[in-house]
Amino acid sequence: DWSSDVCSSDLISIFGDSELSVRFPSIIAGCISIMIFWKLVGKCLKDLPEARLIALGLYVTNYHVLTYDQMARVYSIVMVAAMGLLYCLVKII
Repeated sequence: DWSSDVCSSDLISIFGDSELSVRFPSIIAGCISIMIFWKLVGKCLKDLPEARLIALGLYVTNYHVLTYDQMARVYSIVMVAAMGLLYCLVKII
């Protein structure tokens, strides 16, 4: 995948080739996606506290999301972008 190669080569040239520096953007994107999902569920379900806790539990226990956050790929970054666009769409509507 050319996009992950370009992103990885840019990050390696800036931060070095350690494992943490390569995986760090995916980790940060995973944390941001949890916050966006939390706000998205709160917006859709009218700020019910139980709904947000259930949504947080569903998101955190999802195997694929946690796997993407551990990889040094652009999957979690794309997921953050998609969730951000979905949140903007819900906010507009």
